[in-house]
Amino acid sequence: MVRFFVLCLLFLFCNQVYSQYSREKLKKVEAEVKEIMDELHVIGLSVAVVNKGEIVYQKSFGNKSIDSSNSAKKEMLCDEHIFRIASISKTFVATAILQLVENGKLNLNDHVNHFLDFKISNPNYPYIPITIKTLLSHRSSINDKLGYNSFNHINPEKGNKYQLCYNDYAPGEGYQYCNYNYTLLGAIIEKVSGERFDNYIENHITAPLGLKCSFNVDKLDSSKSY
Repeated sequence: MVRFFVLCLLFLFCNQVYSQYSREKLKKVEAEVKEIMDELHVIGLSVAVVNKGEIVYQKSFGNKSIDSSNSAKKEMLCDEHIFRIASISKTFVATAILQLVENGKLNLNDHVNHFLDFKISNPNYPYIPITIKTLLSHRSSINDKLGYNSFNHINPEKGNKYQLCYNDYAPGEGYQYCNYNYTLLGAIIEKVSGERFDNYIENHITAPLGLKCSFNVDKLDSSKSY
């Protein structure tokens, strides 16, 4: 995490170097980025620096693939390549939740069971509600022990081990990073908005921002390489 923060600082410095200093100093910063990539075994990395609404620096480093079987065929990463969004999804989920809060459709202190088709409750603390806020902040007492690809794990009517989805502290009392929190928030977004999750994100966040991305692979530009 510390090294990641250092890398972010380098990108910010890169913006200053590009706008205020010589090309030689910019090359020095890029060399430092490559050194960090080598140290952390980063295969490929793309960066774009935005200043006052404009992209002032854009560059891709490293390779597209981790396949090292034939170094002669390694494809260099370029600015047009598509990246998997992974947990950056949580930023979009949180933005969508706060939009719904601003529109008066949600409250951060709402009990999540008001919006789900099944009940979730820590069996060790059944009278303490799990709220939108505790899901957002990873303080819900829920964990990913059984995975997070299905609600059947945590649904008490379908998961015979659903108790394992909860930690032994009360909601709001402890912290554990948990993907299940945001899977549940995605379901709440669909329930409250009446839109499928990927459509909501596109209609209310990415399209208004002019972002070329999607949570639906069928909507990605097939001419791009990824």
